[in-house]
Amino acid sequence: MQRFTKDQQGSIQKLLEEIEISVIYNFKGGVGKSTIAINLAAYLAARGKNVLLYDCDLQSNTSGGLLQTIKKPTLTEVLRDEATLDEAIRLARPNLWIVPASSDLDNADKYIGDDLRKVRRLLHQLLLSGGMLDPETGQRVLPNTILMDTAGFTGITKSCILAAKNLIIPVEYEFFSFQGIAIVLQKLEGLLTQQEHSVEIKAIIPTKVNESRNLTKAYYKELRQDEELGDSLYPPVHMSVALPESQGETKSIFEYAPNSRAARELEIIAKYYMGELDLETYFQEEEQKIAVQEGK
Repeated sequence: MQRFTKDQQGSIQKLLEEIEISVIYNFKGGVGKSTIAINLAAYLAARGKNVLLYDCDLQSNTSGGLLQTIKKPTLTEVLRDEATLDEAIRLARPNLWIVPASSDLDNADKYIGDDLRKVRRLLHQLLLSGGMLDPETGQRVLPNTILMDTAGFTGITKSCILAAKNLIIPVEYEFFSFQGIAIVLQKLEGLLTQQEHSVEIKAIIPTKVNESRNLTKAYYKELRQDEELGDSLYPPVHMSVALPESQGETKSIFEYAPNSRAARELEIIAKYYMGELDLETYFQEEEQKIAVQEGK
């Protein structure tokens, strides 16, 4: 296990102050984690942010949505200590780097073992080296944002959470309830307490919303009024054929269908994440629109 000197630790902490580090997490599959990861990363990169995206899901949906081919070394080899993080990182788009996953990622989980700080330590090593290598300029670039797309509550997911500052929780709206969020937080509580680490909930994103199923606006408003979670509740992402199609074409929604409803909704989410929009103002405007419509 590598240990950093006091000077190195000081340098790392200073660098970390300038970097947003988010884990995209939900213990349930099929809720849109990869969709959020791909498109949030793509939007931030297009806006000039240097983004490092970890694909920590053996299904490799995030990797496949941004890379035409997935070649070794991947995150699997990095966790097995068969390759460095530097060797695994790929430049997927201008300003967007990705650490790809592979189908044997689950076999790497045992290499984490009790060393749940491994992802954090590897990340810190990368920062000390100057960041990601830009193949065009040969220069190293420090990330502004690090996103980690996870699956399940594996050792890899736990290690990512212990490297993160905050959580993004996509939740399919059909199952969207305080009980569901409570289960997520319950799974994390023991880990965070034991490891003396803390994360904040940055975003709860309702996904796959289907208006035809009569989900009421009153219920959404009720969720917004919750004292603990309401401030983290983002606008929803509706069901869209364009989203899976875009991933099938190895494109973000902004590349595939920039004028679609899905692109507009994911742009709003990205702007909130960047701090460019205010959630309270948005919901007030939405309530005013609803009032006007109901008054007609």
